[in-house]
Amino acid sequence: MARVLIADDVSLTRDALARQLRERGYDVVAVADGVEAVERAARDAPDAVVMDVNMPRLSGLDAAAKLKQSPSRHLPVILLSARNDVDSRVAALAVADDFLAKPYDHAELVARLEAHLRTRRLVEELRAGRPPESASGMRTRAALLERLAEEWARAVRFNEPLSLLIVGPDAAEPPAEAIAAVGEAMQRVLRQIDVTARYQGADVCALLPNTHVAGALVAAGRLKRELLKIVINGSPLSVSMGIAFYPSRDIAEQADLVRTAERAIARARDEGPGTICLYQHQGYLFQPE
Repeated sequence: MARVLIADDVSLTRDALARQLRERGYDVVAVADGVEAVERAARDAPDAVVMDVNMPRLSGLDAAAKLKQSPSRHLPVILLSARNDVDSRVAALAVADDFLAKPYDHAELVARLEAHLRTRRLVEELRAGRPPESASGMRTRAALLERLAEEWARAVRFNEPLSLLIVGPDAAEPPAEAIAAVGEAMQRVLRQIDVTARYQGADVCALLPNTHVAGALVAAGRLKRELLKIVINGSPLSVSMGIAFYPSRDIAEQADLVRTAERAIARARDEGPGTICLYQHQGYLFQPE
């Protein structure tokens, strides 16, 4: 039974959410502010935290930052707020794993919570020494497609964005260390909720839940800068990238997302080493600063 810590200074909201989660079988700890949330998290070791942003004594943003300071365990944090402007969402996602605007749908919150708990279990199993699903420690293509089915269903149901990024070294026959370096860089640069996996050949991919086109481009640019720091056989590691995203006019089902990402990286490779291609109606090339 997963334990969920709820923090909200509005008792009616807090009690309603606690009741919903208990009915679904969760062990719930409910507190009224950020200070209590940090204290109870240290004492009760929850598996996930759901917090309001605007609370007395210590805000949800500051409490989330404190909870995320410990590297010893992966603790998913979902922040809730009545403010839904871009600045508020960015500030929340800078310290937490997810964000929902109030009023939210309880079914959507539970779906997101369960997705984060699945990710937490995978992280903890890997830390405990569970054998990796591939030789590089990344998930396999089959595992990626299984997770894609889950995230696709959630994206369609709640009209949320979803992006797929395929990355591959530009060398004709890249050494194994180049492929491993791409996977390791993706795990350093991307969020813990993002899913990285071996794709096919030397390509590695990342599934980016709740990520629109702008967020995918930011992630691709950050990843490219990280990879340029890596030297393989005396040269910086050069890669091509392809990005596809939903919702898009070209994408009506999850297979379209995969095919479009494959078309994007093929177009990127046609343009030359180090190119990033975003596919929307036609290929758009992108070069980060």
